[in-house]
Amino acid sequence: MQGTVCELVKAGPAMQVAAIRQGLSTADLAAVQEDLGLPLEELCVVIGVAERTFTRQLTKEGRLDSAASERLLRLVTLVGEMQTALGSKERAVEWLTCHHDELECRPITLVDTAIGTAQVRRIIRAIEHGLPV
Repeated sequence: MQGTVCELVKAGPAMQVAAIRQGLSTADLAAVQEDLGLPLEELCVVIGVAERTFTRQLTKEGRLDSAASERLLRLVTLVGEMQTALGSKERAVEWLTCHHDELECRPITLVDTAIGTAQVRRIIRAIEHGLPV
């Protein structure tokens, strides 16, 4: 992945917090959606933004609120972690969007909360270390 959000993933916590408080741009969301190939409707649900609101803000070069910005950064970070564990972005996105028995849902549906993200990361760590999941 490329662009502002991916650069932000590699930045330090202080820069990430400042960017989240300022709000990531709707263009960042559009770039992530295109790069990951996720349906816009699903991505909007994951980050907590109404699709119509996003579309309207995109034409005005708007910004996401801090909660949506944090969720978007969280999702991009998880995709990067899964990409490292599985070897490709495509496999990472597929894993995040397919039902996982251990989680009893699709991992992407848990990214909207810190607790859910921790559960997804637990599975990622197990995969990285070759443990059964």
